[in-house]
Amino acid sequence: MIQHSEIVGPGTLAILLNDHGLQARIVKPYLGDDLPAVTDFDLLILLGGPMGVYEEAEHPWLIPEKALVRAAVAGGKKVLGICLGAQMLSEVMGGRVRRAEHMEAGWHEVRLTEGAKRSTLFRTAPPAFQAFEWHQDTFTAPPGTESVMATDGCANQAFEFEGRIAAVQFHPEITEELYTAWQARKPLTPGPHVKSLKLQAGVTQDDTAYRVLRELIQALTE
Repeated sequence: MIQHSEIVGPGTLAILLNDHGLQARIVKPYLGDDLPAVTDFDLLILLGGPMGVYEEAEHPWLIPEKALVRAAVAGGKKVLGICLGAQMLSEVMGGRVRRAEHMEAGWHEVRLTEGAKRSTLFRTAPPAFQAFEWHQDTFTAPPGTESVMATDGCANQAFEFEGRIAAVQFHPEITEELYTAWQARKPLTPGPHVKSLKLQAGVTQDDTAYRVLRELIQALTE
C-alpha cells in the first residue's frame, strides 16, 4: 500500500484487509521509503493525497512511483487506486488528469453509468449511493476502459480494467479521524460542489460506499 501524505492514511481499508486476513506493508515514498518490486506484491493499493499527479517537480518521488504503477499494470497485477491513486492509474494508462473547474467535497450522490453494466468489479454496486468526496483534480477513463460511475460535478468517478484494476475518485475509506485531519489542514470555502461535510454516524459499518469498497477488496483478493 502506497501512502502519499501523513493525513491520508488507509482509513477503513485497514479494517477490511484485517477482516480478510491480509497484512499490508505501507510504503511512504514522500519520506524516502523504497518502493517495492513488482514481484513483491499481489495487490497494489494507491491511496489519496493533496498533491497532483502532474506535480513531479515539487514531488519527485512521483516519477518512480508512476514507473512502478505502469509496471504493475503491464505485469498483470491487481491494483486499487483511490483519489490521487485513481488519477495516477488514469495517467499511466493513457488517460488525462487535469484541474477541475470546481472542487468537489462532502457527501455526493454517486451513480452507476451504462458502463457499469459491462463491469466485473462494479456491477453489483447499488445504482446510486452517497459517497464522500474531497478532490480538486479530475481524470478521464483511459483507452480500453470506460467510466462506470459519475456525480453531478464529476463525470468520471471510477473505471476498471480487466477485472483486476479499479480506480475510484471518491473516498470510500473515509473515517472521522481522516476527515478531522483534512479539515484542520485546509478548511473548505463554499462552492457549487462543496456540500455537507458532516460524517454519518457509524460510517464504517453503515455507509454504502464502505460496502462498495468491501466488495472491491473481496473481488481483488479472491
